[in-house]
This record gives sequence, C-alpha cells and structure tokens, in this order.
Amino acid sequence: MTTTIRTGRALHSMPIGPKSSTTPARCQQRFLLGCGTAVIQWGFAVWLFAAPHAFAQDVPLQVLVNGRAYLVNGAAISGQNGNGPIDELTVRKVNFTARVLDEQILHSEFNKQLFNATNRAIVFREQVSGRLPEPWRRSLLEGSSVAGAGNDAALSAAKEKFKEWATKLANDRRELALAIVRKDYRDGIAAYRENVAIYRKVIERNQTLTYDDALRLMRNEWLTMRLALARAVEERLRSNDALAPSNVGGWDQADANRLRPRLEIEVINRIDSDVKTADDLEASDKKLREIAKIDASTLPDKVLGDYVKAITELTIQIELWAAAYTLR
Repeated sequence: MTTTIRTGRALHSMPIGPKSSTTPARCQQRFLLGCGTAVIQWGFAVWLFAAPHAFAQDVPLQVLVNGRAYLVNGAAISGQNGNGPIDELTVRKVNFTARVLDEQILHSEFNKQLFNATNRAIVFREQVSGRLPEPWRRSLLEGSSVAGAGNDAALSAAKEKFKEWATKLANDRRELALAIVRKDYRDGIAAYRENVAIYRKVIERNQTLTYDDALRLMRNEWLTMRLALARAVEERLRSNDALAPSNVGGWDQADANRLRPRLEIEVINRIDSDVKTADDLEASDKKLREIAKIDASTLPDKVLGDYVKAITELTIQIELWAAAYTLR
C-alpha cells in the first residue's frame, strides 16, 4: 500500500468545507471589493483560539526542523533516520510547523486567494505606483540623494507639504480615513512579499516547509492580515455608498468639527517649532494617526471605527497566539 505524504502541492482541489457569503474564502475572493473587516478578523480568530496541539490533518505531513526531516501522522512523529526519541522542544517545533503547513498553506482558502497571481500583481504594482506614499514623504524621498543644504531644503519642503496635507485631512474626514488605511496597506507589503515567497515555495515548487519559514510566515501574518483589511476598507471608502456624509470615515460634521481643532493644536501648528529632522516629521505623522484612530474607536458601526476595532482585536488575538507558542 502506498502512503501519501503532503509537502505542498495538489491539495487545493480538496473540499475546504461549506461556503457562505461570510467565510474567509468568500471574503478574500472580494479582497479588492471591500469585504467587511469582521469577516477577516473572524477567520484568523478561529485559527488562533484553536488548541495548539490539535489540527485537522488528513494525511501525513513532512516538515523540516533544524535541517532534519520529520513525518507527522496525527500524534505520531518520526524522524528522518528512524523512530528514536525526539526532545520536547523539537517535538513542539515539528508540531508547530506541521500545523502552519496544514492550516495556513495546504488548507487555507483565505491565503490561497490572498496570494494568488491576480492579487500579487495588484499589490506589487501598487508598491511601485507612487500613489501610496504621502506628498510630504515623497518630498523627503526626492531630496534624500542630495547632501548638505539639499537635505535641509528637502526637509523644509516636506514640512510645508505636511502642513498642507494634514490641514486637508483635518477638514476632510474621508481623506483622513483613506490616509490611515493606505499607510497600513503600504506598511504590510514587505511582509506580504515574504509570505508569498514562502507560500509559493511549498505550493508551486513542492518544497518542504521549514520551521524557520513557518515562524516567519506567522510573524508576518499580522501585517498581511492588516494589509487585506486596509485594502478592503480603502475600497469601501472609495465606493459610492461611502460618499454619504454619515458613512465617510466614521464621522458626522459635529465629530469633524471636534477633531479638527485637536489636530491643529497638537500636530499642525507645531510643525515649524518642533520638527528639526525627518524623524520628527515621522513622529508628527504617527501622532496625527493615533489621534484619529483613538477618536474613531469611540464611534462604532462606521467605516474607520470598524477598522480600528478589528485591528485592535486582531492584535490581542496575535498576542494570545504568541503566548501559546514560546518558540524562538
């Protein structure tokens, strides 16, 4: 009798389970169409809160830990060179790697869609398109190759651009929400690229998943999940239904009038006096976003408020996951 060992390829044809409009699979199929943030959040939470030692395995799984191959068949683990005793730390690493292989690569409809050719092309194209960096950041980048006084001129230009940009955000709640999610999207692209490479090594090149790659994939999971969330929210904000004042960014006019003075006092009016370096400008940008997110988190059932709530809860779930796996 022949035993099938799964390392990566040809498992996507297997049934994943019942499909509905609220499954992570359906959510990722609408990655660019603005799927609700709660769906992505739910899908990851199911995986995080499952027991660390229990996962749905249908065939033996082969993984690599410390350069050695191990076969995982249910609760049984056998080493490459026989069935001798395996130390406890190695057992945990093997089980962890097998679980990531089984649930995040072989059986993850969500990641199958997230890392497919269409979405890869869109994300990578966006990275080089120039539309994601803020105007003030582009001024810094354009002047980064100029030495001495050129850098001072670039910083001065960036400060003026920052004030113009921040004033626009303070007066336009939709633009403020878009600025927040676009930066989160941009900040997740490097992690997305790494996870794409790991995923394709296993699925397309049939390579055995290593413990190091499994750990890297899960450490990147937070940023790639946030990238998907941010992109979905951006699409919603750019859609026609988000243009109504009651839907845009999570604020009505009274909320905007309350937020604007705070942004002006704590951020915009302090640029000339407080910003001496590019790092200071980055700090001002961070403060602006923090103020907006804190404000939005008090306004449930709105676009940005929902996004901030989902991100906060995902952070908690990932911390719980990290506590369950004290691997290094």
